[in-house]
Amino acid sequence: MTSSSAVRPFRASLDSRPGAGAHHFEPAACSAGGGGGEIVNTCATKFTLAADNLITTQAEVDVTFTHLASLLTYGSGGPTIPVHVCYSKNNGSNYSGLFGGAGNCNGNGNAYGNAVKVNGTDTKVVNNIAASSKISVMIRGKYTQNGWLAFSEVYNSKNHPTRVLYLKNGDNPTANTGFGNQQSLKNLLQAKGLLNAQGKVALGTCEVLAVSEIGVAPGSSTADFQDSVMKISFN
Repeated sequence: MTSSSAVRPFRASLDSRPGAGAHHFEPAACSAGGGGGEIVNTCATKFTLAADNLITTQAEVDVTFTHLASLLTYGSGGPTIPVHVCYSKNNGSNYSGLFGGAGNCNGNGNAYGNAVKVNGTDTKVVNNIAASSKISVMIRGKYTQNGWLAFSEVYNSKNHPTRVLYLKNGDNPTANTGFGNQQSLKNLLQAKGLLNAQGKVALGTCEVLAVSEIGVAPGSSTADFQDSVMKISFN
């Protein structure tokens, strides 16, 4: 975990299992092609997505961020952990909040802007992003209980590619069940009309899904990758 000061009773019964908290990734969790810096997805006139999680715009574009769900709770059946989503268009040098509210992505006290809706939908269109911009997203979960910081984790797609995955058309989402009887990622995407008859991701050529796991180690069998689920469309 990158936030060593965080206290993590969230999913506490899972944290003692082998691999919990470790920085490793089992490719079976989600299937996306490529390795190194190879370009694995191209919407030729709009953007490229490299295997190292780098999105680079190929022309001036309007980008629509559609947040679909955030199923992150403090323990099984517990209270919702607020999740805040930001984006960068300069390779992570700075981030901007996507869905309004006071505060900013670095936090102003406890203010990080508006948390996303648990079951969607939040939408933000960012117009006129210049060609050759390098885009990444940041996912933050923070929860206090009785005045104490109980959970605090933040990851971004640039520095934590096993925590924030980009799925493209035809990829396989994780088959892991949802934590605490939550909806699994596959079932969530099916309900949103984003899986085909073969159970693979169904998106337009110029779209990707950013799916995030910030509660447990991404290689764990309990990693469900529906802590944040967001569609990103390049127009």
